[in-house]
Amino acid sequence: WIDESKLGTKSDGLGSADDLKCALSGYITSALLVASKITESLVKADKMEQSGCRNTIPLAAIAAENIDLGLKNERGSLTRSDPIKSPPQVLKRGDIQRNESLLNSRDKSQTNHLEAIDYVRMNCPPGILSDVGNKTDRLFALGVVFVELFAFGNPTFDADAINEIKASANAKSSGDTKMKPTIDSTNNVPLKKRRSDQEQGSSSEISGKLALLGTPRPLCALVEDLIECIRGEFRRDDAYKTFEDVYLDLQLMINEPSKYLFDNHMPQLTISDKLYGRDEEMLKIQEAYKLRSTGVCLGVIITGEASVGKSRLARSIDELSWQNNGTVLRGKFDQVQESQPLSVIANMFNDMCQLFAEAVRSQGMKQNLASALESALGSQARLLSRFLPNLPRLMTLNFTQNSSSYCSESTQVIRRLFCKTLQVLSFYSPGPITILLDDVQWADPASLLLISSLLQCSKENKRVFFLFCVRDNEIQHSLDSPVHNWYQSTFEMPLKHITLANLSEDGVNAMVSDTLCLFPRLTRPLSRVLHRKALGNPFFVWQTLKVLQKEGYLYHSLRGTMRRWMWDMDKISDLRISENVLFLLMSEMNKLPSDMRMGLEVASCMGANVSMV
Repeated sequence: WIDESKLGTKSDGLGSADDLKCALSGYITSALLVASKITESLVKADKMEQSGCRNTIPLAAIAAENIDLGLKNERGSLTRSDPIKSPPQVLKRGDIQRNESLLNSRDKSQTNHLEAIDYVRMNCPPGILSDVGNKTDRLFALGVVFVELFAFGNPTFDADAINEIKASANAKSSGDTKMKPTIDSTNNVPLKKRRSDQEQGSSSEISGKLALLGTPRPLCALVEDLIECIRGEFRRDDAYKTFEDVYLDLQLMINEPSKYLFDNHMPQLTISDKLYGRDEEMLKIQEAYKLRSTGVCLGVIITGEASVGKSRLARSIDELSWQNNGTVLRGKFDQVQESQPLSVIANMFNDMCQLFAEAVRSQGMKQNLASALESALGSQARLLSRFLPNLPRLMTLNFTQNSSSYCSESTQVIRRLFCKTLQVLSFYSPGPITILLDDVQWADPASLLLISSLLQCSKENKRVFFLFCVRDNEIQHSLDSPVHNWYQSTFEMPLKHITLANLSEDGVNAMVSDTLCLFPRLTRPLSRVLHRKALGNPFFVWQTLKVLQKEGYLYHSLRGTMRRWMWDMDKISDLRISENVLFLLMSEMNKLPSDMRMGLEVASCMGANVSMV
């Protein structure tokens, strides 16, 4: 069914990522898809049994020689009665490779365009009892199928180990007295325990031989954790518990091979830019963005505590804007810049003017844009140019009249000029303009008034979308402050409010799994401890991981076929880690040299961003 593996040429199993990707496009891709389909059938059968129905897949049917695959092409289904050891065609994503020695069908045109696996059928041999067995027996049987599947066609693979573990399984199922849990009077140890200790090397031996064929090591580990189930209740903690876990791991290998299938030979603890556990919040932003074109929703306000992930969630708007040919303008307030009124929004609008000046190439479009701005701003454009130095690149300023100077009486004029500029530029923009303002709790009063004016004047403008990030817990501490009053006024605007809480245990596990490139079932115990210590704060979880690595509690192991991140769970559980992010950062900063700490103290007085010369 699958073409001969090209991985056999990589005897050391340490090839480059490009070589592995090339191999993946052939044998491994096909084998993973077959393995996933087989496991999916077993998952469905187990769910039927849980719902009170009879399990339709006996234990004896979970064997390579008893599994039939039905293939599907553009003409429909192709029914096959041959087992997977003699299938007619190679299945690939993207393109199809044909094995000429297997194209013996009378109607070869039917086998030239195979696209997917239509079905998997597991047949119980005649005369065999339809016993379903226990969970560990069934998981072990699937492991044997996978061993034959991932080593099929390679003459260098020694099948003796497979025959040995098959014999062990048959002895166990037939009630061999050696497998009974009787007590050895000499050592006072259950014979089953002694037997399983002897079998402990079987699973690692199988995975080691698969690795020598060039099979990716995470895939070898998956097979090993299935074969390990032969030990029953004495199996390792990493051994599989359910078929559903096997199916989820296979899907991760198929969908994200760079993380979960290829070997990681450069073990660096780096966090990706992905969002974890925020699917519901992302969906709300997408819905609000779609409603913008109808005038029903003007934007979104994301609230939550510090380091909970508000800024990262807000950045998810980039893909939506790109899909709609839009533009995202960003501004971030900080406590130092509060003494410079309107500076954040002015810099953002100035960048927008520069963007339009560089993007508009047509001379006719430039003239139309300049005329629209001159008509909207008039002689007061010179006043606005004090805030927007790039404005003269879009229009000609009139210096014949004296414009008003910036004072308390002209703040309304300034706000009106900003609003008109936004209206004109959004009209000439090829797509919607998104205004993203972060840390609004530190905005100066003049900027808050300008934000309110921009919201008011954009109610009928379907080409502008607002996105704000606010620490609502800091606003609640100052009930009479301008920012609190502004925040309360947003509930009367067509804005959606999203409150971002700390990550759940599943969200933390998704983050840890992705960071360590390990299956979620393996990282779940570690994630449970990290969630308890970090209270689900994603930034604190990441900082805690770095501390654990630095102190040696989290390390990358190169022993055996595993080559993965390992950890000392007992020491991590007993480790006292501060539940406050600030104290954790302070403890890390105190380890820096004194002159570096002094430099950071000086830089902290200059704002959120400092240019180092």
